[in-house]
Amino acid sequence: MIKEYLKANRVSILLILISAVFCVFVPYFITLINIKDKDYHLYKPEKTGMYVMMHNKQKLDVEEFLPLALYAIIPEKFDDESQKTMIVILRTYIANKMQEHENINQIRVDDLGLPCTTYENLMKKWGDSYEVKYNKVMRLVEETNGERIYFNNELIYPAYHELSAGITNSGDAEYLKSVESASDKDAQNFMNILYFSAENMKTKLHEYNKDINTEDLSQNVKVTNKENSEYIDHITIGDTDISVTDFVRILEIPSEAFTLEPFEDGFKIISKGKGSGKGLSIYGARQMAKQGKNYKDILSYYYTGIEVK
Repeated sequence: MIKEYLKANRVSILLILISAVFCVFVPYFITLINIKDKDYHLYKPEKTGMYVMMHNKQKLDVEEFLPLALYAIIPEKFDDESQKTMIVILRTYIANKMQEHENINQIRVDDLGLPCTTYENLMKKWGDSYEVKYNKVMRLVEETNGERIYFNNELIYPAYHELSAGITNSGDAEYLKSVESASDKDAQNFMNILYFSAENMKTKLHEYNKDINTEDLSQNVKVTNKENSEYIDHITIGDTDISVTDFVRILEIPSEAFTLEPFEDGFKIISKGKGSGKGLSIYGARQMAKQGKNYKDILSYYYTGIEVK
């Protein structure tokens, strides 16, 4: 009976089998054609033999670690040149830290002092796009070809910040000169205003140093700017000098470029930019990339007299 059924319906059965094969294999061949058309290439930078020890005891080569720090600082939507700029900065920073710890081959992730994510988190975040996005960032890592930043043939400390005050802050190193970064003024979070009551200010200052004389605070606070700069050099309260780094940390001021003035029963602080203002402005670098500058142009602009090699 089965034989008779098969014989009677052999044409229909053959058509069903052909349709099934078509549905299964045609998409596969189309995918292969598309990949070939896109000249798909898997990027895998060369190993450096320098490792970062993660919290789970996994050792990652520095080149494999770079995307984890990169995407904890800037989003993957940034253009290629902006990302390559930060990749070279981070590679230089890590090598510098390894020298500080007198170990040129390995460093614990906590000793770097860098924000970082994990590949597990990136897998969750990117989902089905993970392989494509991972391959893209590895292309950028490979295209920077192990490059670092040098001044007089020595690794620099590549300071960077989110947003300048329209001009960057000078540092102690010769390559950290103040340069214009006017596009930063267009950023949405360029200016911030903070208010402190006198009592709130006193409490925060005493938490930092209980010996600070906070009597008649409005008359005893003196803010000293760097020469010809909006950035602050130091703050004096009575007989106590406070570094600008400590002062902005104590009061959670976004930038080292600010003004402080009496206001009602306390103080008003107006800050410009975000961060120390030293070295590269991430926002400014992105605007330069949009104008067609490449990552080496950007690095050479923000770090005076350096070589990328």
